Amino acid sequence: MLGRLKEALKKESDPLSDIWQARCQDQKKIDARVTFFTGKERNERFQEVQKKGQLLLQGIAEIHGEETTQSLLNSLEGLSLGTQLSLLRLSQTESPISIINSLNLISDEERKDWEFPMARQDKLYRHLLEGVLEQKDGEDFERVREKVEQAGAIFDSAREDILNLCLQRGSKFISDALDYIPPNQIVPEKIDRRLDLEKRLQESPEQPIERKFVFSGYVQDVGFRGHSLECAEEWGVTTGWVRNETDGTVTLVLQGEPSRLDLIIQELEKPETRQVELQEEKNLDETERLKEFDIKIAEGWVEAGW
Repeated sequence: MLGRLKEALKKESDPLSDIWQARCQDQKKIDARVTFFTGKERNERFQEVQKKGQLLLQGIAEIHGEETTQSLLNSLEGLSLGTQLSLLRLSQTESPISIINSLNLISDEERKDWEFPMARQDKLYRHLLEGVLEQKDGEDFERVREKVEQAGAIFDSAREDILNLCLQRGSKFISDALDYIPPNQIVPEKIDRRLDLEKRLQESPEQPIERKFVFSGYVQDVGFRGHSLECAEEWGVTTGWVRNETDGTVTLVLQGEPSRLDLIIQELEKPETRQVELQEEKNLDETERLKEFDIKIAEGWVEAGW
């Protein structure tokens, strides 16, 4: 009897947790009809979601108060649990009022259109991030958005990286960075070093060169050529080529300023199971610059049985 009374008092004192638990249970019933999760998997999944949501709500209530947290939770109703969790996480660092205001600007028709599938939920999340940043950074964020739109179509993942970086570093910092770095070359963990590099090259331009490297060791059938292309683009090098050779090595040709090429090789020569040798270096005349970065296959590759 006493145990039931304590449990009743506990529930009565935590209405936010009760609302979240009810949403999880409702979604669990829907998933039982439309997903291939087993009963055990479904229970474990929703227990984890329920726990995460309750912890987030407790944290938000401690910072912003229960009334604001209740308003936020009400405004999230109808969205997928995943999107609700994402917005609750966002509310730990950003104003819940900004998120509520952004949600209120979305019509019921748009909200319904974005409920499913998950790709649309991701689009909704990005849309709400933009709304929060508009309220937070104003003109600085508008400049970021203009630069991204002027750059044309970019990967959705890059767009979300830029939005998250605006939250973390401020829209002014990202707007300044976009003066030097194309949006699709933005890499969050490298943005400081890349921006320093671009500013230094603006102040002290370097003559472009071409370098030819041969990599040996653990370099084939491990995605090394694709990684080379990504790494080159991340440091602003967009011309060159990489090729698997029949002897098990990989040849890499890079065109660009020496400072860029140094940074690329520093990354590519790791781990220790990989060795690199500079075979050739020459000044690059603009007439010799390639049009793009190619991933090639060595001549005789098929004939050699590869």
